[in-house]
Amino acid sequence: MKIEKLNKANIEQFIEDLSLTSINDLKKNIDKVTYFGIKDNDTFVMGFETLSDEDKIAIIFIRHKLKKDSIKAYVTFLINSLSYSNHLIIDVYDYDLINIFDCLYKVKEITVSLNSDISKNVMKEKMVDIDMKTIRYFSYHGIFYCNLVKQNIQDNTIILALDSYFRDFVFDNIIFTIYEKNDVIFKELGYSTLYKSYVIS
Repeated sequence: MKIEKLNKANIEQFIEDLSLTSINDLKKNIDKVTYFGIKDNDTFVMGFETLSDEDKIAIIFIRHKLKKDSIKAYVTFLINSLSYSNHLIIDVYDYDLINIFDCLYKVKEITVSLNSDISKNVMKEKMVDIDMKTIRYFSYHGIFYCNLVKQNIQDNTIILALDSYFRDFVFDNIIFTIYEKNDVIFKELGYSTLYKSYVIS
């Protein structure tokens, strides 16, 4: 196994090996992105993006119908290749892969949204007081993002109040990063999973 940075020379093979469609943005911006592919026997099987957080990556592309044992082998390879501390946090976007990761690894947090758009714009930090608690969130042109895990917010009463507060604005999307235990209430409120973060060690 080996890791290759995606570039103009190998992007066509990457697309073909993973049977990807609608990947024009990646091809157009290939010189600007930090995507990498994992090759097994000279075939691309997975693609990931390096993130700004230390020891954190996002698996964006996956060859479908990979077995659980293969996924585990690729993740072990990633830990050995990328992590100095034998610890890696992996964000997973693909729903089939999420189901496999749920069986293999511990969920650190889940990011949910009311629609699937993710803003690439710089968001401004703001604060709101709910139930005598100051809660930080970010917003940009009708998109709201709030990380409840970083603020250790798990209480359903506060969650309901925050949801109600954000819905009072004209919004394009509302995004939360939440604890796994709060996933049910967010699903009841109409949110769906954007991605899950897993702790691998």
